[in-house]
Amino acid sequence: MREILLALMSTLSATQISTISHAISTLYSRFQSGSTTIGIFDSGKGGLSVLPSLTQPQQLSDIYYLGDTAHFPYGEKTEAELIPLVLADIEYLVNKKCALIGIACNTASIVWQTISSQLPEKLQQQAQAVIFDTISTTMVAVKTSRHHHAIGVIGTDFTVKSKAYEKAILETFPSAHPIILQSARQELVNAIEAGDERATKAELDRIKDFFSHSHIDVFILGCTHYGTIVPQLASCLPKSTIIIDPSTLLGQKLRTKVLSSIKVSSPHSIPLAQHIAIAYTD
Repeated sequence: MREILLALMSTLSATQISTISHAISTLYSRFQSGSTTIGIFDSGKGGLSVLPSLTQPQQLSDIYYLGDTAHFPYGEKTEAELIPLVLADIEYLVNKKCALIGIACNTASIVWQTISSQLPEKLQQQAQAVIFDTISTTMVAVKTSRHHHAIGVIGTDFTVKSKAYEKAILETFPSAHPIILQSARQELVNAIEAGDERATKAELDRIKDFFSHSHIDVFILGCTHYGTIVPQLASCLPKSTIIIDPSTLLGQKLRTKVLSSIKVSSPHSIPLAQHIAIAYTD
């Protein structure tokens, strides 16, 4: 099965491999040297939901946020279309002197896994230390929740149709045989991006109806845009449902990496009042 999946992946060109290899090496070298500047990217504004976990109770490092609004939404594109976009996003943040990168987009996270899987093992190991995606961080939380009989997932067409979460869940719980219910639609992301409250409510009603006939133990928000409407989504589900928000988890993971570096390099010094830069593509 693994061989079949690998054969279906888009193959990187020699130029693309060279580009991402240089980016990873640069990030890794900076972090090893004590730099903790964080770069975050998404296809739009949704990834801003990661920032609260990085700034509260205090901000520990400079942050650069890139919203690729010129190519929004990522969830409707093919992997072949997305690979150069993800590489360009990473390269942009590397040029901003970042040492750590958070991929605040589930679609881009899936594409990143395709990209990184085609790199030499040493580079893959370095990448795991400085580039973090929502799929991997989310699955750690699902595993530790100990509630995995029935798992609900909402996401864009690309995220759900890729079966990335389904594969990750089944690999995490090989003997549990969890029930996995997934709902794929782009409309909720579009409504959140546009600030359209009426369209958002319509999508919330649809989600409530979709999952109302099944008991859900864990509910995965398969897009960081959803992190901005967690209370509304919670109202669509039973109170006992555990909501897994990749936005919060990704921010916490990046913050942990920064703290580990600070403790090693300067254990008695916690930097404050750092810079936040937010940029969107035209």
